[in-house]
Amino acid sequence: MTDDRNEIADLAATAEHQRAELAGTVEALAGRADLTGRAKESARTELERVRRDPKLAALLGGTVAGILTVATLRRIRSRRHH
Repeated sequence: MTDDRNEIADLAATAEHQRAELAGTVEALAGRADLTGRAKESARTELERVRRDPKLAALLGGTVAGILTVATLRRIRSRRHH
């Protein structure tokens, strides 16, 4: 009878351990599936990095200005040809 009780206790402990592992896995997968949340967190992290480093902010600003200039020039050029 004691062996049965020990076996039941062991099975219950194993089941509880597996439940806890599964919950952790589900939580990790849910975090990976939250693309919006991950993108926002990444943007916050990068924004803080740019705020701390003025050189990086200037480089980023210059890059954005360059991209906008190229896009505008292409738009103007394509309108002239049509």
